[in-house]
Amino acid sequence: MARRYSSEVRAEQRRATRQRVLDAARALLLSRGYGGATIDAIARRAGVSVQTVYNTVGGKAAVLKAVYDTMLVGDDEPVPVMQRPTVLAMRAATEPGRFLALYARMGREMYARAGPLLPIMLAEAADILWTLTAPELPLRLIHRRGWSLDRYEAWSAGIMAHALLPASPPA
Repeated sequence: MARRYSSEVRAEQRRATRQRVLDAARALLLSRGYGGATIDAIARRAGVSVQTVYNTVGGKAAVLKAVYDTMLVGDDEPVPVMQRPTVLAMRAATEPGRFLALYARMGREMYARAGPLLPIMLAEAADILWTLTAPELPLRLIHRRGWSLDRYEAWSAGIMAHALLPASPPA
């Protein structure tokens, strides 16, 4: 008879590993920004392999989303927002003023937890796109360096994708 291992122990190990990855990613995102929070850096800080980051959370975009989601609700428990205490209290409220007060509390709580990450999520992408679409760039590459419009467009799309989209996981 084959020996069975405890799936509860394995599930707890996976959850703890995921939490270490998310904690490392959060710290790096807040201290270094999106560009500085590489998968390699996250793996090193969490004490896991790069492949473990991909296996437990995903690529860079998935890591950012998981960190944001966790910060937004305050944990990574699989409890839908509609079943969280503040929302349940809102749904039970019989007076409009009480409902709105709870709604305002929920907004405050969400911002208090996730607010520090918002400038990183919004500003970094905006800065990259602003820089790459500045009129001086095509002027230099097309007019001064002789690039074709097609070459400039292909290069621009590639550099934007490289800067803003997650890298493919290693094979």
